[in-house]
Amino acid sequence: MECSDYREQMDEYFTGTLEAHRAKALEEHVSTCEGCGHEFADFKHMMEAVAEPIVVPVAFKDELRRAVAKEAKRQLPTAPSFVHIFRNPFFKVLIGATAAALLLLAAGLVWFELILPKETPVTVVTYVEDQSTGMERLVQRGLSQLVPPESATGAAKLLIRYDDAVAGQMDEQAVSVGGEVLNSANRSQPFALYAFSPDVLSFYVNFLKTLGPVEASLPRIGSITSDKVYVIVELGK
Repeated sequence: MECSDYREQMDEYFTGTLEAHRAKALEEHVSTCEGCGHEFADFKHMMEAVAEPIVVPVAFKDELRRAVAKEAKRQLPTAPSFVHIFRNPFFKVLIGATAAALLLLAAGLVWFELILPKETPVTVVTYVEDQSTGMERLVQRGLSQLVPPESATGAAKLLIRYDDAVAGQMDEQAVSVGGEVLNSANRSQPFALYAFSPDVLSFYVNFLKTLGPVEASLPRIGSITSDKVYVIVELGK
């Protein structure tokens, strides 16, 4: 190995990270090489000096605390200095620029909210064996008294904003497939109640899909024991 190689290992030697066989080789080399021996001794003295703890006199610590406290007190702004800052024309410009930036930020957020694509609702129609799947919704809307006991029920929601024209189309289509309109939807009560023959229920649901995304829970035809299915249809997102 060259002398430069041994000198590069001195740092690891004094930090205790040099492998044992390399440390032994380094010790043998510096014992025979005058130049490396001097550098090794200097390195050793430096490491010993660094390892010695530095004792700071108590008087110096106290004096330092007083000096720091004095300087901090001197640097604290007084009431007049605050007034001076507020009267500074540059400060007024800074406040105006900050307010303008905040307004631009708010406008940008509104703009992004308007142009960014919204999450599109997905049509989900579930057919279940329970023929009373819509009764809870009927009770909530106060329509359960319109449904005969032991009748099959279902619930559907058209995920669009209420519209009088859409509500009219719902009623017309219900009648056209042989259904019965028991309650029409209106703006204050955006829900309707229809009675269908079980075999036309799927036709009406397919019609609702043409108006917008639909979420529905309906009884499976095989589970229906009554001659009619009473379906509540709600509008709204």
